[in-house]
Amino acid sequence: MPRLSPIERNRTDLEWKEDLKNSIIVLAKIGPKTIGVIKGVKSPNVEEEGIWRINSVYLNPNFRKSVTGENTAEKMLKMVLEEERRRGAVKSRLWVLSAREAPIKLYEKLGFKKLGQSEALEVMGDPKYLSELQIMELDFTNKL
Repeated sequence: MPRLSPIERNRTDLEWKEDLKNSIIVLAKIGPKTIGVIKGVKSPNVEEEGIWRINSVYLNPNFRKSVTGENTAEKMLKMVLEEERRRGAVKSRLWVLSAREAPIKLYEKLGFKKLGQSEALEVMGDPKYLSELQIMELDFTNKL
C-alpha cells in the first residue's frame, strides 16, 4: 500500500473530491500497463484565478516515441492543455529541471515561455541532487 504524507493522511473525503474536481489526469496505457501520466491542477490561490499547473509528467522511457514516430508525451500534454482551456484556464504553468533539454524543447514547441529559474533546490528532498528549476508558462490568450 502506498505511503501517504501527513498532509494527505489528514485530508477529508470532501477535500479529496474537491482536488479531483480541479484536476485533469491523462494516463497512457498499452493494454493493462500504464506507461505514462500527466496531471494538471487548477491553482487554489485566489490571486491566480484562471491559472492551472502541470504538476506531474511521467512517461516510461521505452515509450517516449511510438512506432509511428508520434510523440506520446506531446499528445498527452495537448490533451491536458485542451481540457485546461475548456475549463477556463487563461494560463498554464510548469516547473522542469533546467538540465532537462528535451522536455524544455517540447514545452516550447507547445507554446510555453521561460519565466525564470529558481535557485538550486534539492531534488526529491535529497541534498546530493541539486538542480535549478525552469519556470515556464503558456498563455492561452496568445493562442487564439
